[in-house]
Amino acid sequence: MLLIKAKIFNVVDGSSIDHGSINHANHTLWKSKDAKARINILFHCSEKKLLALNKLKTSKNIWDRLKLIYEKSNKASQVNFHK
Repeated sequence: MLLIKAKIFNVVDGSSIDHGSINHANHTLWKSKDAKARINILFHCSEKKLLALNKLKTSKNIWDRLKLIYEKSNKASQVNFHK
């Protein structure tokens, strides 16, 4: 919700891509939005996850890694729940 409210989720979900080689102004705007999104995501992570995620270059990379982590975790929880 925070990323949507700040109008930066389009950078995180990949619907807004970096056009740096096409237009310098758009590239600068994209980098600014990406930096804000990275900060917002990382600020809400545990210290353990922060250390691993901070190495990733873009907010989309971080978001995708978190989705992978939590989707695996959720599937494991579902399996344990049904036992």
